[in-house]
This record gives sequence, structure tokens and C-alpha cells, in this order.
Amino acid sequence: MRLEEFILTKKVQIIRHVLFEDLGSFANALQNLGYQIEYLDSGVDKIPDRCNADWLIVLGGPIGVNDVLDFPYLTAEINLIKQYIKANKAVLGICLGSQLLAASLGAEVEKNSQVELGWSQLTLCNLEMNDCFQHLAKIEVLHWHGDTFKLPANAILKASTPICTNQAFTIGNKIMGLQFHPEVTTHGMERWLIGNAAEINQLEHTSISKLREENNLYGRNLEQAAERFLTHWINNWEVLLDK
Repeated sequence: MRLEEFILTKKVQIIRHVLFEDLGSFANALQNLGYQIEYLDSGVDKIPDRCNADWLIVLGGPIGVNDVLDFPYLTAEINLIKQYIKANKAVLGICLGSQLLAASLGAEVEKNSQVELGWSQLTLCNLEMNDCFQHLAKIEVLHWHGDTFKLPANAILKASTPICTNQAFTIGNKIMGLQFHPEVTTHGMERWLIGNAAEINQLEHTSISKLREENNLYGRNLEQAAERFLTHWINNWEVLLDK
């Protein structure tokens, strides 16, 4: 098989919970690396019970791991994450996805001390040489969550904020959970404001106009940093696969 044919066969499966929380800027990085993108819309599409792609991304959403009685298909998502981990395939969880990933690894998910909604920088920790998290140093990222995860066994904490200690973790080279949102795009942010208007208007510390202003200030830098971040992470474990 020629290299070009091999690249075109690579596929990443995406679990999406609401349409406006999509891959965002991560889509460009994946396409540039030759990945076919397959979305599975939670609650609409049947979640498979086995791995149907080279790796898995689980995106965010306005529900929680502990809402399984109202949204029973979250159990199927956790089971699919477990299948990818068992098969030694990469898994990336973002926001709700990171909480589902943590739960699949046996960690507790609970209410955070307060809602974290807005833009701020991360405090990075436990960085190694050639660490993808270096691309997020001094970058304002978007936070949008009320729950948090405890660190799974063997996880390495990679980032924190004053409001939420556990912002990111890795296990080995191919498992990563991100509580924050690196993937949001400047253009796509307006859909987030529309979709979450009721929640935003109940908060005292922020507003739609403030979030829009912050997006205009920080969004472009985040888009560029996020593409470099994801590309770097994928390259690290793809190199290992090729050895």
C-alpha cells in the first residue's frame, strides 16, 4: 500500500453532544494529518460497542456524567471509551468528554466549588521535554463547566486554574483529558453564546457581551495554539505506532 493510500484510511471517531460544540479548530489539524472525521451525535446516533476507528475524541456538552438516569446513553459512551483504552488506542476527552474519560478510568466526577465560565490562562505543571502543553503556555483558554473530575489512577496532572485544580491529565502518551476548551473558534463562539444564553444570564461574574469581547481578544491566538497543541500530541504517539 502506498503512503498516500494509508494516510487516507486513518479515521478518528467523534462523540458530539450538542451541534455547536464540535471539533472547531481541531478539525484543521486532523485534516492536515490525513484523518477522516466521523461524528456520532449522542442521543441520536447509536453508540457502537466496539472500536470502529483509529482513535476517539469525546466532546463537551451541557449535561454531566451523573445525569445518566436522564441520559442513559452516557453509559454506552463510557463503555466505548473503555473499549478504545483496552485496545491501546488514543482517547481525548474535552470538558464533559474529560469527565466521561475520568469516569471510565474509575475516577469520581463531582460538582466543582463554583461554575467556571470565561477566559483565563492555565497554570501548567509536570511538563516534560517535547511536551505538547508548552503550546498553551500564557494562552487564554475558554472555561465552561460546573463539574470537575478527580484524577484517575496513574494520571499526571498537566494544568490547573485557581477555580479548578484538575484542568488536564494524561496517562501515557495516548490518553488525555482536558476540562477546558482549547478547540473553540472565534467565528463559532457566537453559537455558544446563543445556545447557552439562559445559563450566562444567570451568572453575576460574566455576561454575553463580556464573553464576546474576550473571544475577540483571545480567540485567534487560541486557535493557532490549539492546532499546534493537538498536532504535537498526535505526532508524539503516531511516531510510537510507526516504530
